[in-house]
Amino acid sequence: MLPPKAGGIGEPKKAARRSARLARRVIDRRARRLKRIAYLAGLLGLDHRSIPADKGQRIHALRAEAVSGRIELDDLLRVLLKLAKRRGYKGSFKVRKEQDEGVVEPGINHLKQQMSDANCTTLGQYLAKRFEAGETLKLKEAGLYSHRDMLEDEFNAIWVEQVNHHPILAESRPDPLDKDKRSRLIRDQFFDAIFYQRPLKS
Repeated sequence: MLPPKAGGIGEPKKAARRSARLARRVIDRRARRLKRIAYLAGLLGLDHRSIPADKGQRIHALRAEAVSGRIELDDLLRVLLKLAKRRGYKGSFKVRKEQDEGVVEPGINHLKQQMSDANCTTLGQYLAKRFEAGETLKLKEAGLYSHRDMLEDEFNAIWVEQVNHHPILAESRPDPLDKDKRSRLIRDQFFDAIFYQRPLKS
């Protein structure tokens, strides 16, 4: 009998390399999103290099505040960068056997229920409450998963509120990443920078 392949019984030899390559790709794409958002900061009259670093202690409170009141533009940029780091799960769910529901779909439903119980309309508000209560913000450890729709809804709610305080957010500007420099709504440029995802290959 042949010995099992490296990495586990029946696991292909290239599985470990494939997994590492996938992880590198995820990290690289996230870095490109953050770089693009930093580049778009100029549309708001900001220089991302001059904005003091934030240790992350205020970000959850800022996300909660942003849907109901004014926050400064540099804080808005911090919030947008945070949304780009963790965009939530996007995809369909396979039809499974009754006894095998998986973990992502039930985790999303559980998170929605907890948000409703906490009277939170956005994920940012819910995370702020968990932070204040000293609960872990690593949702997977709590069996919770966020869906992309939650983050998109939060982005829209934040933008609608902040337009009331910063009229520039309703304006259009030439897209600095468009070779033809076509003018687009600032809102759409940031939305695409955060949430655009190439269609999956069939």
